[in-house]
Amino acid sequence: MMIAGCGWYGALAQETTKPPTATPTPQQMRIRSQPDAPLQITSVQVTWAVPADFRGVQVYILVENTGQQSVRAFTTRRDLNSPTDPKACLTSPVLRDLGLRPGQKKGMSSWQSATNSDPAPSVWLDFVEFTDGTRWGADECQTAEWLDGWKLGTSMQRDKLLEILREKGADKLIAFIREQRRVDPEATGSRRLPISLEIPPGHPPLWKKGVTDAADMLIQKVVDAHRRGGVAEIERVLAGAVDLPEKN
Repeated sequence: MMIAGCGWYGALAQETTKPPTATPTPQQMRIRSQPDAPLQITSVQVTWAVPADFRGVQVYILVENTGQQSVRAFTTRRDLNSPTDPKACLTSPVLRDLGLRPGQKKGMSSWQSATNSDPAPSVWLDFVEFTDGTRWGADECQTAEWLDGWKLGTSMQRDKLLEILREKGADKLIAFIREQRRVDPEATGSRRLPISLEIPPGHPPLWKKGVTDAADMLIQKVVDAHRRGGVAEIERVLAGAVDLPEKN
């Protein structure tokens, strides 16, 4: 009886155990040829953003500076999934003062909805800003607009924070930041208003977003600097605020 029982159990286990289902591979993307572009996309890798969830993908794009000028910022685009989808702009990293120099490479990742189209979506370079301020590309993503706001927001917020630091000291500056920082009721998420800045009217929303993005990031850098090293560290951060930090 024991032997029969064991045989029955083994047969049942064989019948009910199924081999694991293979994970499907997400649709990959094509690289659109742009021989005259100052940057070249060398590879595009598409993976599932979340394991076992096949609705979203992570798109990792590697670019190389094949031109003669250093690049401060760039944006890539991809095809739309359908004519009704929103503008398909991918992550726009902002590089530091030296930028991406000739011969250097830069990788960037973004999460996108999964595709299943024929042909597969293509990816291309939409915008480039060089370290001398000149620009290249169709800029359908309006990156230049955001960058213009970013630069002004950085400059205005830096001047305001330096004024408070020099007149009242580091402790008063941090106390002022904590008192004034608040959530913008018109913005989604936890975006905060820039502190004591009068943003010039008449500019489009993306420009204003650049101002508030820059101001908020600089404020956080000042708070972190105070925690690390006090007045000297705050002054160092604000002195270097003309550089555009990484935006991931």
